[in-house]
Amino acid sequence: MVPSCCFFRCRKQKDNRYQPNKDVVEQMEKCIQEKDEKLKTVEELLETGLIQAIRTENSSLTKEVQDLKAKQNDQVSFASLVEELKKVIHEKDGKIKSVEELLEAELLKVANKEKTVQDLKQEIKALKEEIGNVQLEKAQQLSITSKVQELQNLLKGKEEQM
Repeated sequence: MVPSCCFFRCRKQKDNRYQPNKDVVEQMEKCIQEKDEKLKTVEELLETGLIQAIRTENSSLTKEVQDLKAKQNDQVSFASLVEELKKVIHEKDGKIKSVEELLEAELLKVANKEKTVQDLKQEIKALKEEIGNVQLEKAQQLSITSKVQELQNLLKGKEEQM
């Protein structure tokens, strides 16, 4: 059976075998070479497309890694900021507590001073009353002294008359 391909135009030999024509062989070689070149071109195109796809994927993965690193840095920065704020809050709480203690001590001093002032006011009031009483007593004594003087003068006058 003879192949029906157009490239196989063969001649029948004496021994009932077919011998390919030289032109046909050259055409076949040329055809095979063209197909090899087309195949090579397709392979190169596929490689180029694959390389481009890999580059694109690599680029997107690189960007994703950078984004993740940035987020991680932000989280680390945020965490350190939170720790710093906690430290500041703790320091402020300590200062507030010491100020509260100082205020309580000052309030106690003020209360003691107010008590002292009240006591002094009462003492002043008592002293004023005592001064008033002493002045009243002195006035009475002066009055009595002047009456005694008057009586002595009267007595002296009567003694002289006698």
